[in-house]
Amino acid sequence: MDKLKQLKEDHINTIKKMIFKDNIEAFLQIYAKRNNKEDDEEDIIIQVPLNAKDDADKDFFVKSVIPKLNIKLKELGVKIILVTFNSEAWVKKINIKDTLSKKAMDNADVSEIVFISFSSENEEEILAYDIIQNLEIDDEGNLIEKPLEVDEDGDFIRNIKLELNSDFVSSKAGGGRFHNLYKKLTE
Repeated sequence: MDKLKQLKEDHINTIKKMIFKDNIEAFLQIYAKRNNKEDDEEDIIIQVPLNAKDDADKDFFVKSVIPKLNIKLKELGVKIILVTFNSEAWVKKINIKDTLSKKAMDNADVSEIVFISFSSENEEEILAYDIIQNLEIDDEGNLIEKPLEVDEDGDFIRNIKLELNSDFVSSKAGGGRFHNLYKKLTE
């Protein structure tokens, strides 16, 4: 398995583990290499939280933080291999034939999704996973949460499962402010 494919697979598994423990806040993660003091190449991972409350914060991050990060990484001699952007979102699904009326939006199916975008020198890809709450139905027909489980470290595990959502998967990731992050961080 090539290095990039392995990084992507490992990253997806890390995101899944994070979600099982808690919700995730949006963040950028950079997988890179740099030479250490002995001039040996070493792998590094840089995680940058987004901390955006609205579109203005997201625009500021892309227009101000990313260019400054680009400059700093170049100063440090960092060679970027892969950039990921990770975020949970609530998505409303409506029939394309329905108008975007308030009634249609109020009656839309709502689901929680985690988006993972990958950006490298030669490819852009977006994956999305539906976050399905692991609920049970009691004897009276009410939805109840299953009891929390505990992992080997004693941390609580969210009772959820993740399913790849083919509606959002794209090997030709397009547009959006967090598109083509590799290029934005290496130009």
